[in-house]
Amino acid sequence: MKLLTFTVPCFNSAAYMEKCIESLLPGGEDVEILIVDDGSTDDTAAIADRYEKQYPTIVKAIHKENGGVSTARNTGLEIAVGDYITFVDSDDYIEPNMYEQMLNKALEYDCDVVLCDCLKEFDGYSEIYSHNIRSGFYDYNQLKIEYYPHLLVTENIEYPATISNWRLLWKNALNTPQMRYEQGIRYSEDLLFGAKLIYNAKSFYYMKGCAYYHYVINNDSASHTYAPDKWTDYLKLHAKIKEAFGGKKIYDFS
Repeated sequence: MKLLTFTVPCFNSAAYMEKCIESLLPGGEDVEILIVDDGSTDDTAAIADRYEKQYPTIVKAIHKENGGVSTARNTGLEIAVGDYITFVDSDDYIEPNMYEQMLNKALEYDCDVVLCDCLKEFDGYSEIYSHNIRSGFYDYNQLKIEYYPHLLVTENIEYPATISNWRLLWKNALNTPQMRYEQGIRYSEDLLFGAKLIYNAKSFYYMKGCAYYHYVINNDSASHTYAPDKWTDYLKLHAKIKEAFGGKKIYDFS
């Protein structure tokens, strides 16, 4: 049994992924690292296989046909065996003590979901990325009162804190068949996943100011490039959000 599962979706990530994987290895035998190659056409598959061969009890290389990041993450969720789960994007990297610190909070508070901050890594400088919610522990009642108003969008029309799924650590007990990414939605698909995760959680801890994750600004990524069908994709996302949260009785998300 593993304490923590990292799922690392990869597509043509050969230029970045070695730094990413090396940052996860300090977890040793307590972790499993699932490298999900989403039909790459560069050396991504070969790099994944090399790490699996070098660390056979820690790293598992999974190769699939290209289907997008949502399908890659779902593949990892289907086979994750760790007590806790997290995602790391293949062009990013983490501090060596990131998940030790986050697991300590999760275990101390018997917490379903833990969130930390990140450093946005630009060319030549970094800046911390944080959220306008309070730090610390939230029980279920505090989630309903304090966090649900920010669950889908903030007052200043910003993304909610949990859209950055790769800064979340969460119990595998929440990893039900209903907790999957919506296939066919390619932009901001993690907004809906993060919102559903917190809605199904009974407790939450925000490690505000603890920027353990390095989010590398890649100008070629889907988040930072123009695509003419993005608006259509956002309309699909809105429809799925309305379907998931429109009829909730605990809180009026309208």
